[in-house]
Amino acid sequence: MLKNYGIERKKFKENILYKIAQVEYFLLQYCALSQGMRDYYKYTYKEHFPVHSPHFRENYSIPEGKHCNPVCYVTSDLILRENLPQFKNGLVRLLKKHHSHKFLGVFRSIDELLTSVENMDDTLTWHYSCIDAGRFDFDTLPSIAPYISYFDLHIRKINNSFLSVEVYIYFTEQYINELQEIINSDITEQKTYITYSLKKNEKRSGGRKAFALCHYNIANQKSDILHEHMISLKWRFYSILQNFFPTVLHGFNVTPPGILFYQTDIDFLDSSAIYFWRSLGFPISEGQFIDEGRKLFFKTELSYRYAKDTYSDMIFVYHDKKIALEAGFLDPSYQILHEFCWDYACDIFKFQFLDILNNYYSKALVNYKHLLNKIKLKKSRIHHLLRLHYKFERDMDLYMRFSSDDIWKQAAENVAALFNNKTFSSGFDYTYFIEIPLKSMKKIQGQYAVLTKDFERKEAVLQHLENYKHETRNQRINYIMLFIAIVTLVLLIFPEWSESIALCLTNIWTRITSLFTEIKHAVLFSVVP
Repeated sequence: MLKNYGIERKKFKENILYKIAQVEYFLLQYCALSQGMRDYYKYTYKEHFPVHSPHFRENYSIPEGKHCNPVCYVTSDLILRENLPQFKNGLVRLLKKHHSHKFLGVFRSIDELLTSVENMDDTLTWHYSCIDAGRFDFDTLPSIAPYISYFDLHIRKINNSFLSVEVYIYFTEQYINELQEIINSDITEQKTYITYSLKKNEKRSGGRKAFALCHYNIANQKSDILHEHMISLKWRFYSILQNFFPTVLHGFNVTPPGILFYQTDIDFLDSSAIYFWRSLGFPISEGQFIDEGRKLFFKTELSYRYAKDTYSDMIFVYHDKKIALEAGFLDPSYQILHEFCWDYACDIFKFQFLDILNNYYSKALVNYKHLLNKIKLKKSRIHHLLRLHYKFERDMDLYMRFSSDDIWKQAAENVAALFNNKTFSSGFDYTYFIEIPLKSMKKIQGQYAVLTKDFERKEAVLQHLENYKHETRNQRINYIMLFIAIVTLVLLIFPEWSESIALCLTNIWTRITSLFTEIKHAVLFSVVP
């Protein structure tokens, strides 16, 4: 499994490419044959490699006297129902080893909790859809203790095949200060990253692979850093959680979904904060107000470095001065998280799960299509085809069980209720967040059906070929059996012929073996010089 879901490997490769390109361009500014090329490489090196202030820049720091604090990070991953015994045993071990003592509260009976988990099935007359498993901390684990103060763990019913663990992570003061230092800071350096492009070669036509120097989008430097922090945190957290019970997405080395909550006193419409919001990855075109004090962004805007990554975290921002406290709540943060947890989180994560699985299994379908096309219509390939078909159905079973269940209509209605069913005449609203994964799901299900028919058609052709080969073989065996039967019948009628027939058959066999021996010697003598 790749550390930090491949982020560390990606950064390492980028740093290596950067160093190689830096050395190459440094040498070319002195070694190029023409003066014009030397001037070009000298200008390119000066423009891209020494870290310097950008020519045109805005102020990306937080407006003076304002705050924007990370409050909580919510993440979720899937649990297979067939792993329920393992999940229950792991949950008991998690409770015994890491139940937090930082807060006073009523401890739930373990037997009651396990019974509740078993009853998370809507086929029962009386069942649970959400269970609060308790509050935990990893203070005894030095790899994650500096980042997480404590976390709340909820168990959700997704459908008849899946549960989910929904985790509300609260940061330590030390980590909050580290994040706030990034959030509040300005961006003063212009950075470069390296990609590959096609350049012309020395021939009359054609091209060659070469380095392409790209300026970092200044506004996205901060959002990239925060994104990498959350990816790293998730990887550490779920890697520890796997010691207790397995989760699906982390097991695939796929980043589980997450939502980062910010508390602020900056007005969303304040024009002086536009560049600050952009630097945190708040895509203006892909967010929607819940009310005047709350806004949900459906993705984090990242730099082109992450263009190939189809997923990024959601962001929930609320203005602490514009939240009306309801009865029983003393803090707007607790009120917001409580409402979000019990009313909307599960359904939002359902669509995030679907979006992630769509991307993962669309790639799997393409891979299986290529493997199927490689199998030729020959007799010896029938076993390879059957094995590949089994692997295909086994791997796609998880996706079909998740996507085919009838949960989407109710989930879509609950997400719409969060926004009071308000949609935009133009632009990106919650309907896109819902409809895009559903359309992709229908497309993948259609491709799955087509590929299944391709498997079945190819299996039928190879089975016909196999049947033909068996028929030819059986026909030969029948001729041999008929000859043996005739010889046996003759010997029964004329027993005195037995010695003559045996001698004749012996002579025939001797001549055949001697003929093959002569051929063998002839071949050997023709090869030896």
